[in-house]
Order: sequence, then structure tokens, then C-alpha cells
Amino acid sequence: RLTIIPASLPRRTFHVRAPSPLRPHDALGVERLSQLVRLLNRRLLCAREARRRGLALFLPLALRLGRGVMLCASDHSSVSLASVLHSARSAAGLPPHGPALTHQRTLSRGVAPPDEEARRERLRQAFGDACRGVPDDLLVKAVRDSLPSAVQQWELTRALTSQLGLHALLCHAMGLRALQPASLVFSLSSGAVALGAFDTPALPPPHGAPAAAPLPFRLTRNVQRLATPFGVDGAFSAAFCAAAECFAHPRKCPLELWLTALAAPEEDGATGAHIQFLPPWNAPPAAAAARARELSPAELVSKLGKEADVHAALRALVAEATSDEALARQPPAWQAWL
Repeated sequence: RLTIIPASLPRRTFHVRAPSPLRPHDALGVERLSQLVRLLNRRLLCAREARRRGLALFLPLALRLGRGVMLCASDHSSVSLASVLHSARSAAGLPPHGPALTHQRTLSRGVAPPDEEARRERLRQAFGDACRGVPDDLLVKAVRDSLPSAVQQWELTRALTSQLGLHALLCHAMGLRALQPASLVFSLSSGAVALGAFDTPALPPPHGAPAAAPLPFRLTRNVQRLATPFGVDGAFSAAFCAAAECFAHPRKCPLELWLTALAAPEEDGATGAHIQFLPPWNAPPAAAAARARELSPAELVSKLGKEADVHAALRALVAEATSDEALARQPPAWQAWL
């Protein structure tokens, strides 16, 4: 940890983020994401509806030092979905990983399911057992405890709900790899969803087991409870659709071009070799731009007329993201019960 104490400005605390075997080029991914965030924020500032709602992407200050090492600004008010669960269970004297162990015990209980229907039933049982050990208001309590005033709590909840809508669009359109509990980080001081933490690559499913279909974004029990006072048809959907309309214009926001350029490998200055890295997003550039256009209210009205339901596609995505059947199929590292 490094703390800089200037003469006239507030002190800034940084921490060193080193590469790991699973993420050898994480620093390069954060740097490319920060470049994309600057481009998208400039576009959000130029769009009237996005500007009126104060939409902006937030990525903590990060400085790439080389050899995969990065210096990141620390935000002491930041909490992740995983840390909220661990703090609550530790304060109650419970093992932090209890729900995950319960999920695994239920999956491995008895003999292997003989057919697909029995396997789905086993997954539903494991999901239900893990949900019973995790309250659905952990995130709401963390927001409530961070501020003393009810008015401030309400404003922070509204800001976080709007940020969740913007985050959901990036996850669906670009395939942003920030769906696991440790990757969903909330800044309680600014009311922003902080980017920069990426999902750990998932292991392939066991032999013979089908892979779970990826969900469009994370809207699990605790996240949904946070947005409940406004509903998904409130600040969440408004931010989602406003950002989609902002990113859908190919001339003003060439999303396909940006994603293609930022996913290109970097040349190592010492050896001249190309550094292959995994970008923080999974969607092909053309598919990301097409998804943004499909969800843009302006595009839908131009195709279907003024009677078009601009939120119909979003409601279908919300239904898919909150389906118990789909959540139960997610891998254990996804922690769908949280």
C-alpha cells in the first residue's frame, strides 16, 4: 500500500495489483477498459437523456507500471457483493463460505442423477438450500449502514440503481466480464458501480454435463432487492435504454471500431513479440454494436412506429436474468444465490 500526502490536496492511497496465473495480463485489460470508458463517457455527455440522468461509467484511477504490475487507487467505501456476504456472516459468527459449501454438498449428495430431469431437480435443490442460508437484504443493509440520513440513503439507492442499469447494458451488449460477486463493486461514497474487477475464468463443466447458458446480466436476489424501491421499470430501465440509445448511433459512437482496436494485441517493446491478452469483454465487436441498436428506443420507434413498446426487449432480458431455472444452472463460482 502506498499513501501520497500532498501539501494542498487530500491524501490518496494506492495499492499494488500484481498479475496472477489466471490473469497474467490483467493490467493491460484494465488499461484498455479505461480507454473505452473515456470514449463512452464522452459520448454519454453528448447525449441529452444520458446527460439529464447523470449517466457516467466509473473506473478507479489505475497506473500500469509494467511486467503486469499496476498501481490502483483505493476507495475505502467500496464493497463488492462477495465482501458484503463475508462481512455479514463473519459478524454473525458464521463461516463466510457456508452457502457455497451447502451448495456443493447438495450437488454431491448420494448417487449421480440418472437423467437430465433428475439433474435439473438436483440443481434446483442445491440452489434452494444455498438461498435459505443467504438473506436477500445484505446489500440493502450495507447501503443503509453507510449513511446516517434516510434522505441520503434514498439518493444513494437511486444512484446505484441507475448505475446497475448502465452496468447491465455493458454486460449484455459487450459481454463485460463483471458478473461474479467479487467483480460487482459498489462505491458507497459516489454511488457508482466501479469497473476494473473482472471475473475469474470458469472451469469447463464435468464430462457429459452441458454448459450453463450465460445470463445477460446479474440481477440476483440481493441486487434485485436494492433496485426494488424503484423497480426495474424505473431508474434501472431508464438508464439502460438511455445508454443503449446513446451507443446505438454508428457514426457518433463507432462501438464496433473501438472494441476491435482495443482488443488488438500489444507489442512488447523489449522483445517485439505480441502480447496476447483476454479483453474484459466477450462479445464480438459487430455483435455488441448490433445489440445496442436492438435495444435503442429510437431504433425501435423508427422500425415499429410510435406504438412500439421500447421496454419489451428489456423486460424479456430481466425475466431471463431472474429465472430460478437459469440461475440454478449457473456454475458455483457465479454464486447465483447471492
